[in-house]
Amino acid sequence: MQNRYVRVLIKNQSNQYLLMYEKDPFDCGRDRCNFPGGRVEQNQTPIEAAIREVLEECNLTIDKKQLHLLLCDRSVTKGMVWLGYYFVANVKNTENLKIMEPNKCFKMEWSPRHEIADKYKSNLYGPKEKAMLMRELGFAGR
Repeated sequence: MQNRYVRVLIKNQSNQYLLMYEKDPFDCGRDRCNFPGGRVEQNQTPIEAAIREVLEECNLTIDKKQLHLLLCDRSVTKGMVWLGYYFVANVKNTENLKIMEPNKCFKMEWSPRHEIADKYKSNLYGPKEKAMLMRELGFAGR
């Protein structure tokens, strides 16, 4: 079975994106920012996983109609092949937003797209992934 994960670029009505700051799971002092998401469970579609992960991590309810596939990317990490699905979701109601997994995430913030590139670029694994995300965020030339 292939390893799969999802990431959801949640955009609010002010055209800002939700970033989550994750604790370093290896405790090496390398906390990182990321978009909400996680593993696709067995017998689950990437869309179902995206909806579940956003609810589990941020307490936001999104509908599959709000999700638009931005990128599907294959990468290899520590010898394991991963297939990543990146979605964009425009949300109107963010009043229920809160950190649901404080053991993993210590901070969430809305960031304008011009700030995302510098905050997130260290998490981009491949040139295709970087190009697609940067295009969505308005940085086609980076």
